[in-house]
Amino acid sequence: MKSGDLDKRILESEERFRTLVECAPDAILVESEGNLVYLNPAGAKLLGAASPEQLAGKPLADFVHTDGPAPVKQQMQQGEAADWPTDRFEQKWVRLDRQAIDVEVRAIPINWSGRPAMQLVCKDVTDRKRAEQALLESETRLRSIINCFSDFVYFKDGAGRWLEANDLALQLFQLEGVSYSGKTSAELAGCSGMHEKFLLECDGSDELAWKSGRQVGMERRIVLPDGTLKLFDVSKVPIFHTNGSRNGLVVIGRDITEHKRTERILQDKRERYKSLFEHNPDIVCSFDLEGNFVSVNPAVEHITGYRPQDLLGRTAKIVIVPEDFARAKEHFAKAAQGEPQNFELAIIHKNGNCVDLNITYVPIVVHGDIVGVYAIAKDVTERKRVERALTEAEAMYRSLVEEAMIGVYIYQDGRFVYVNPRMAEIFGYTQEEMLQMDVLDLFAPEDQPLVARNIRRRMSGEVQSLRYQVRAVGKNGTQIDLEVHGALTVYNGRPAITGTYLDISERKQTEELLRESDKLAAVGQLAAGVAHEIRNPLTALKGFLQLLKTKTDANQDYFDIMLSELERINLIVNEFLVLAKPQVIHFEPKDVRLLLQNVIALLDTQAILNNVQIFTQFADDLPLVNCAENQLKQVFINILKNGIEAMPGGGHIEIQVKRRGRDQILIRFADQGCGIPEDRLSKLGEPFYTTKEKGTGLGLMVSHKIIEAHRGKISINSLVGKGTRVDVILPAAVGGSPR
Repeated sequence: MKSGDLDKRILESEERFRTLVECAPDAILVESEGNLVYLNPAGAKLLGAASPEQLAGKPLADFVHTDGPAPVKQQMQQGEAADWPTDRFEQKWVRLDRQAIDVEVRAIPINWSGRPAMQLVCKDVTDRKRAEQALLESETRLRSIINCFSDFVYFKDGAGRWLEANDLALQLFQLEGVSYSGKTSAELAGCSGMHEKFLLECDGSDELAWKSGRQVGMERRIVLPDGTLKLFDVSKVPIFHTNGSRNGLVVIGRDITEHKRTERILQDKRERYKSLFEHNPDIVCSFDLEGNFVSVNPAVEHITGYRPQDLLGRTAKIVIVPEDFARAKEHFAKAAQGEPQNFELAIIHKNGNCVDLNITYVPIVVHGDIVGVYAIAKDVTERKRVERALTEAEAMYRSLVEEAMIGVYIYQDGRFVYVNPRMAEIFGYTQEEMLQMDVLDLFAPEDQPLVARNIRRRMSGEVQSLRYQVRAVGKNGTQIDLEVHGALTVYNGRPAITGTYLDISERKQTEELLRESDKLAAVGQLAAGVAHEIRNPLTALKGFLQLLKTKTDANQDYFDIMLSELERINLIVNEFLVLAKPQVIHFEPKDVRLLLQNVIALLDTQAILNNVQIFTQFADDLPLVNCAENQLKQVFINILKNGIEAMPGGGHIEIQVKRRGRDQILIRFADQGCGIPEDRLSKLGEPFYTTKEKGTGLGLMVSHKIIEAHRGKISINSLVGKGTRVDVILPAAVGGSPR
């Protein structure tokens, strides 16, 4: 062949190749040394350029998305090393307008102008990727929906191959972990273990559904792994293409074991529904995006009283209580945007009763678009009734505990986890403070081992319930007598002790007063006996002394003194009888100052012998006091003698008399004696209790009794080393003139 003809044919061949490349629908790019040296029009369009010249010379790396798989350069290097076209791979590229696109690339090593280069054949697969993603999302939503059902559900294609199954179906047929998609029931039978026979029989019933062209229902017995026999109502619904060819098969199975058992008991042969929609015992319905009922299963009539035809084409507002409608509408709007919802609301039954429902909203997605909302509603009226009853019972119990007059507690892990207000009041703390305290810190140190031992006995289960008395210490340091009761229980899933604290301090004081009363009764009996024994010889002495006085005129003064002293002894014996029984006392208005002056004159000698000075301070406007003169003198003598004897080394006694309000008089005796310890003050006045070495305790007891008979009171305050102050308060005589 001539050289000219050869050149012509080469040029024609190059022209045909260039035309083919320029008109190719796929993008063709040539890269050399990292830069684009050629792009066909489809390549420029792929990258968002108006013409190939706009991109010539630009680095290819500028168009590769950084978040994509392995860079194009790496794939190209592998092709160059093998001197062979690479396999197709996908990359995410970025156009000039910064829009990200998915690209399928194949790299072919070539020579370009005498230099190694790589020809890239690219195809925009963005739409395909989006469609794949939409399909994946649709399948995910479908699985989410079918997993909401309490029935087993699976789908087959027109050739009988499994496409999708819910978790219950996989669990029931022991296909968990098995790659079932694309396999027939016969192929899966070998993977199913004890359900092989069931799966092998499926093809026959599938064919029956295909040939009938409609839903086919049947009952199947299935043995669970634990040997339990379950009866399932299985429905198979064939789906056909528009040309009549087979498209798919929906298989739905519901456990009707309990239902059948009930039917047998009631001998009520009720017709079974043949679709998932009609079988569900809960309300299953669908809505359009406007919220109107599109379909309603028969369960709605049982739960709401309305027939399905009463609701179709209408909104749920017809049944929802007004106060819940806005909330239901809000949940519906979210479901219509693709968010499944679960919530509870109340509806009004056709008979006027209120029914509580648990609602699940699931969006209906067709070809990636939400076209409506499925709703599944379960009647939870009984559960809500029980919950309300429990709430009311708990509120009533809490009210009872909170208002109880005894302390109620729950103990766990060394601390109180609950105390009622009365419990906090007993100790003087707030409820919050008690929850932070160590329990043992509330008790007297000597009783803490007892409390700790009893807690251990109950927590270990040695005893279930225990009651005992113990001494506690309040926040202000006062001692509290408690009766503790506790029993082992469970709180928040762990062992605890619940019980009560009863403040028995007042009861203890009452018991103490009863004991004091018994003492006084004994003292009264003793006093009556002693007085009787003294008065008999005293009468004889007085009689014989009066007889002797008439027999002689000598020493008459001595006789008068002895008779006076015998009269005084008789008076003291009469005072002693005050302890034995109530006596008629003659009250007369008297001036307390004169009584005190007589008593001071009587004891002045004893005071001088003990180096004690007595000072008086009498107010001028003192009213008279209705009193028994000798008894009141006895009280003043007892108080003054105690003061004198409390100062063996000498000192002062101050006596102050003044008004106390409008109708009382205060007589105050203050000495500089050794004082009385605080713990002994409360026992002063008890029979036979004394702070003196040779005392009997009767003097102050008699004084208290006399003042009480005068409707007054005695109070004693003392400081050790400082002295004692005795206040006697007496009511003023009615109409008594102040002096």
